Order: sequence, then C-alpha cells, then structure tokens
Amino acid sequence: MSHLVKQVTRILMLLGLESGGVTAASVSVLDDDAFTSAETCFVEPNVQGGVSFATVMFFFMVFLVILGAWYRLYRKTQDALSSYDHCYTQMAILDSAYNRVQDMYEGLREQHFTDINILDNLVDRHVQEIGALQTQLEATNEALRRLREGHLELQGETEMLCDSCEQVHYGLVQIGGFTPFNDLNPYDRRQMYELERANLVARRVMGSDRYLHLIRQQNQGVARGEDTDMAVASEAGESETAENDPPVEPPQGFLTQAMDTLGAELNECLTRHDYATAAQFQNCIMAILDAINGSVPIADEVRSRLFNSLGSSLESMADRVRRNLPAVAERSNDLSGQMRNMAQG
Repeated sequence: MSHLVKQVTRILMLLGLESGGVTAASVSVLDDDAFTSAETCFVEPNVQGGVSFATVMFFFMVFLVILGAWYRLYRKTQDALSSYDHCYTQMAILDSAYNRVQDMYEGLREQHFTDINILDNLVDRHVQEIGALQTQLEATNEALRRLREGHLELQGETEMLCDSCEQVHYGLVQIGGFTPFNDLNPYDRRQMYELERANLVARRVMGSDRYLHLIRQQNQGVARGEDTDMAVASEAGESETAENDPPVEPPQGFLTQAMDTLGAELNECLTRHDYATAAQFQNCIMAILDAINGSVPIADEVRSRLFNSLGSSLESMADRVRRNLPAVAERSNDLSGQMRNMAQG
C-alpha cells in the first residue's frame, strides 16, 4: 500500500498537482523506503496552503470510481449496442419473414377466393346437370311407364293372338289340315304361292258364294270328283273368255307381263332361299290379280292407285337388297319406274 501511495504521489508531482512544488520533505518521503502509515509528512513553515494527501487520495479514488463506472457503462453500452444490432438484425429477418408470410397469405387468399369462384361455377354447373339428369330421369320413368303399359297391352294382344291361332288351328284341323313339323322348303313355298294365286283367281271367276260352297262340299266329302276340278274348268273357261274378249287394253297387257316378271323374280328368290323378298313379290302378284276383274277394264283411279302401290313396294324392296343383290335391286328399280309411268299415264 505504501508503495502504491508513493507511486501515485510521484505521478501527481510530475503532473504539477502540488501547488508548492517539490519539497525536500516530500522527496524524502518518496525516497524513504521505510515509509509507513504511522509516519507524518512535515511541511516546511514557509509553504502556504496546498492540497493534502488525503484530499488527493479521495479525489483519486472518486476518479477511479467514476472511471470504473464509465468503463462499466461503456461496456454495457457496447453490449447494448451489440444486442441492439443483433436485435435489429433479428427484427429485419423477422420483418422479411413476416412480409413473405403476408405475401403468401395474400396469394393464398386470392387463390382461395379464385378457387371458391371456380367451385361455385362448378357447383352451379353440376346442379344444372343434375337438374337436366333429373328431368331426363323423369322422362325415362314416364317412357318406362308407357313401355310397361304397352308391354302389358302387347301381352294381352299376344294372348288374344294365341287364342286366335288356336282357333285357326282347330278350324284347319276340322277341314283336314295339319301343322307341318319341318320348315317349308322352296318347293313347298312355290306350291303354296301358286295355290294361293289359283284360289284368288277361282274366287274371282266363280264368285264368293259358289267358291265357298265348293270349299264346303270338298271339306264335307260329299262333292264328286269332277267338282274338285273346278279350278281347271275355270281356267279353261277363263282362257276361252279371254279369246272372245275385246282387244286387251295396254294396261292389262302390261300387267300380264309384269306378273310374269314378278313370278320369275319370285322363283329366283325361292331358289336362293330369300323368303322375305319372295313374300313381297307374291304380295305384288296378289295385288295385281285382285285388281283384275275378268274382262272388265280397270278403272283409272284403281289402276293409278295399284301402280303407285306396286312402284312403292318395288322401290323399298330395291333399297333393302341393294347392298347384297345389286342386280335384283336394279331390275326392281326399272320395274318400279315402269309402274310409276303407267300410273301417270
């Protein structure tokens, strides 16, 4: 401690803090190595005033305290500034992150509203589609209801048709007919069509009453053998009548030629087993035979209606077989054109 006091005193004297300058006593004190706290500094009598050592030490200690306080304050200020810089950096990072989060929030919000608008449009469209499907479903249910009613009605008509078929079957059995167990071959169909045409001709020649009376006699088994040949006699009578008839008009000659052509087409259809087309040709021949009334000329209205009907039938037939049978379709079209020309003439 004494050594420290001496060092501080020396510094003060060197700095000129002693008002009386450097005295011998002070030098002796500074030079005295055995200086202790019990010893007293003697001041020369001629020295006036001055600062005591205790005062110097007091101010020095105050200075040290102040210096320490300022140093500590400086360190705290440095720490505070460093912390402030660190906090400012963190604040800048947080502010940047907040801005990014805010931008993301705004973007997600806009996307959310856009998605909501899109979803609203989709929902509206799906609602409209559901409404349309509901309308279609109601229409389908209505059509199904009508179809069910039609099915029930058709089922009733089918039952009636079955009953009628049973009755017809019973009638055929009563007059000697039977149901064949095998399908009809072309020969059977040709014979059936020829017999059908012969029956029609016989009915037109003999008349309905005589024709039915003859059929009943044949079925009852009381008719003689010659009665069964009425068709031959009628055909001979028809040929004899045709010879004595006036000159045949062109429409009737054309009808005879048309029947020959249709008969040839019918036989060709039977040969290739095209029974549907053969049935249509047979219907055309039957329509011509039904329109011919012996030697009586055909009325213009009947003739026009007959030729138009034949032309339409042959034209539809040609359209149906055009892909598979182009030659038959071409012949049918030619014959249909001739029929339509005759209807206009």
